[in-house]
Amino acid sequence: MRCWLPDLYHTTSQCPSVSCDHPRLDGCCPNCNTGCSLGNWTLELDEPVPHPDDPECSSCTCNKGTISCYTVCPYIELCQYGLQKDSCGCDICMETPVCTSPLNSSVVFQPGDTWTNEANCVCTCEDGEIECETCETDLQCLFTEPDPSSCCGERCKGCSVGQIHFVSGASWSADGCKQTCSCHAGVVTCVELLVPNESCLRNDTSADCIGPVGTMKVGESFRQNSTSFCEVCTCVLGVDGLSPHLQCLQPACPNIDDCPEDMVYHSSTSCCPLCKDHIDVECTGSEEGSVTASKYNTCEECTCTNSTWHCSIQTCPNIDCPTNEQLTRPDQCCPTCAGCYSESIRKAHGTSWQHDVDPCTTCRCDYGSVICEATVVCPPLFCTEGRNPFTPVGECCEICGDPVTGDDCLDSRGSTRSHGSGWPIDDCTFCECLYGKTNCTSEHCPHLDCKSDESLVIEEGICCPKCVKQPAVCKVYGDPHYKTFDGETIHFQGFCSYEMVSDCESNSFKVIAIHDDRDTQSVSWIKGVIIETAELTVRLGQGLWSEVNGVNVTFPFQHSSGLVIRETPTTLSVASDDLGFKFTWDGVAYGYVEVETTLKEKLCGLCGNFNDDNTDELTLRNGSVAKSHAEFGESWLANGSVCFAETSDQHPCDVAGYDVKKKAIEECAIIRGEVFSPCHKVVDPEDYVYSCVYDMCACNSTAACLCDVLTAYSAACANSFVRIQWRTQERCAMNCDAAKGFLFDECGPVCPKTCENYSRALGDIEDDCLKPCEPSCQCPAGLVQHNGKCITTDMCP
Repeated sequence: MRCWLPDLYHTTSQCPSVSCDHPRLDGCCPNCNTGCSLGNWTLELDEPVPHPDDPECSSCTCNKGTISCYTVCPYIELCQYGLQKDSCGCDICMETPVCTSPLNSSVVFQPGDTWTNEANCVCTCEDGEIECETCETDLQCLFTEPDPSSCCGERCKGCSVGQIHFVSGASWSADGCKQTCSCHAGVVTCVELLVPNESCLRNDTSADCIGPVGTMKVGESFRQNSTSFCEVCTCVLGVDGLSPHLQCLQPACPNIDDCPEDMVYHSSTSCCPLCKDHIDVECTGSEEGSVTASKYNTCEECTCTNSTWHCSIQTCPNIDCPTNEQLTRPDQCCPTCAGCYSESIRKAHGTSWQHDVDPCTTCRCDYGSVICEATVVCPPLFCTEGRNPFTPVGECCEICGDPVTGDDCLDSRGSTRSHGSGWPIDDCTFCECLYGKTNCTSEHCPHLDCKSDESLVIEEGICCPKCVKQPAVCKVYGDPHYKTFDGETIHFQGFCSYEMVSDCESNSFKVIAIHDDRDTQSVSWIKGVIIETAELTVRLGQGLWSEVNGVNVTFPFQHSSGLVIRETPTTLSVASDDLGFKFTWDGVAYGYVEVETTLKEKLCGLCGNFNDDNTDELTLRNGSVAKSHAEFGESWLANGSVCFAETSDQHPCDVAGYDVKKKAIEECAIIRGEVFSPCHKVVDPEDYVYSCVYDMCACNSTAACLCDVLTAYSAACANSFVRIQWRTQERCAMNCDAAKGFLFDECGPVCPKTCENYSRALGDIEDDCLKPCEPSCQCPAGLVQHNGKCITTDMCP
């Protein structure tokens, strides 16, 4: 080949073939090891540079003469509200929670989105929850009309006044602002104003005409379809100003003498012949698309299309009355009913009657519409203190009554409450009856920040939670997560044995957590504990297995040192009042240690130092502060424990992928949902939601992992006296041995009744225990627990 270089003589050389896609010239020949070249674009080896056509999203690298381009996406931690795609197609965290369609999980609504669902109800996405308007199907009306735009598809019948149709519930001013009228289920009710507008004088007369459709006021007109459609009759006064009578005339027709004979036509809605040439005439470009009424027939509507007026007859709705009762007013195109229906009884036009419910209201039929007006205008009423206004039976206006009578109230359940009585709606709302009126007040709770040796609890019968001094608690659950004494959550995936809590001042006791990988490569669970005191070593394992100093013991076990081990069908607890601690274990993956305030600032380990300061929870054994949870956990490796596995801080959702993470977020949303909502104001759900998603990614969304975290959150709620019935047959069901008489109780006493203590009050038994309740298998009322089964007291030894 010929090689031309500006600073060399013309030479010819034979270049070897290359195996890369974008070699770079090295002298005269392409070379895969000197970089990459594509057009005018040159790259150095292994040096990432922005893509020239997409610098914001893509980078390219030269590797042995071949250019590879890829999308650059940021690293993201676990997202609280899920993921969305950015402009580069990368996953990024949503700043606010989205809503997922209940019909199609692939359909996602953004916060603030509004749409109409399949039932035609308007829905909105707010804080991750879909809120839809509800359909009030129990319409309190006899007659209804279609309403395709509503959530229910129908509504109470409206009212037609002249050519205006009012929906049920609407109100308007009438009669020169002297009346206020409202429509309710097809009935118009008008009330005379006490102070009419002086500028609006009522133009009315008591004179009436009697016509074929009934009584007519002076000035009213009608066109009756069943006689002469073109004849319009009007009620007018005689020349003397009296003697009202009907005057019937046929309207004058427009002159169409110049209309060609073949262009004349007759319409069923017009009294006069029409000329097509007068109607479908040309229109200008500026009128294109405009709509107007035909000047020859007010019942025709014309539209300018392609420079020509095209007219069509107005479509009239169906009306519920026979043809001989239909009439058409001169100012209307469509007929109306001459009569009305009230409570299924037909009333003729002009007929008046007393309202069935309110004897002080008179109704009349006005061309198919029922109009009701108050016949008595009640004066303002002011009652002295202690006298409540009420309406006596058969009277129209209120009077001031005796406070002893006529002042009862109805509560929300329909029960009668006497004047001066009060009753609670719930723990936060109280109502009282005062002179026939119900007044309710609600208590608003302040925000409380409890100390580490206090718990936020809600006592029965009390609205607002309060901080109550209790033993400080450190919990371990899931894969595993440690909730320290000072309230911080530590996510530590070590695979060895670690000091959960130790008395670092006097070395009086130590609780060691034994981690296990459960056949996974990235995370671990707690599979058992070792509790060491000066004289005893207690081991607790899976399935509530236990031993003391290498020997199996029977329960309850009590040692001369004061250490006591108790057993329930679902837990084992090890406690020492002298040392000030108690550890409870569920035999699976959940445990918690409680300590008295005398141990404050004396403890160390994965549960922290119990000093009311959660900013120093990552304190290492040597007193310095760790940079990560993994570093912190490894520093508390138990003496003698040998660990070969490397602990990582990598989030399992980063390894599991988008689909697993999305499913985990959906499954764990139950903690923020309605089931656990009574607990939200005393136990913040967010730490448990994070731990739940963490675990579900680690174990590929198995039910056991979800149940571990839900059990932990439920236990935290129970510790604050909030009992949540969250288990179902399909979700985390706990099966008790019915053959031995046990029943499951989500919040049962820690110390159940036994043959040894059944004569004591249950409240006293619970007072002996440090925790108010726990999910467990309990004996039914009237039975006691003995040797692992429920028996009657007369069977006790």
